[in-house]
Amino acid sequence: MYLPIFILAIIMAPFCCAQNQSITIPAKTSLVLEFTEEVTSKSAVNGAPVQFALAEDLLIDEKVIIHKGTLAIGEVIHAQKSGLGGRGGELILAARTVEFNNMHIKLRSFKPIAQAYTGKNNSNAVFATGMIVSVFSMFITGGEIVIPVGTRASALVAEDTSIDVAVIGNLINQ
Repeated sequence: MYLPIFILAIIMAPFCCAQNQSITIPAKTSLVLEFTEEVTSKSAVNGAPVQFALAEDLLIDEKVIIHKGTLAIGEVIHAQKSGLGGRGGELILAARTVEFNNMHIKLRSFKPIAQAYTGKNNSNAVFATGMIVSVFSMFITGGEIVIPVGTRASALVAEDTSIDVAVIGNLINQ
């Protein structure tokens, strides 16, 4: 009578007593992202997705948690082509998530690393030309914003995110 219960207890012990160990990625952890596609103010559409990849491994306690090259997704918040009168193109982007093992790690505070992405503003040229030939000066256009593949930007993890250690170990062993 007790033998089947004893055998069942031995079989179930690892499942009952196992503790899920996890590593927490703290909020505001900095990530370096890299554009995997060219984005321009001329062709970008508000709400369109933008793809990035992690440019560097994410390390916590000197352990690689997320590998370089992991996909990250962003969004075009605002895009406007350059216009007449020397107006430069406009482009506002946001990083939204890092896609890791069917998890969506939320991101915030997206910033260019080298310099801000700006289109060439030719409004001064329009003003100077306008003083001489007023009608034709309005046909001078500004420059577009072009962010080439490989351009780096930083983003922060939006909230504390726990990742199961077993998941990380399985990914490292693959």
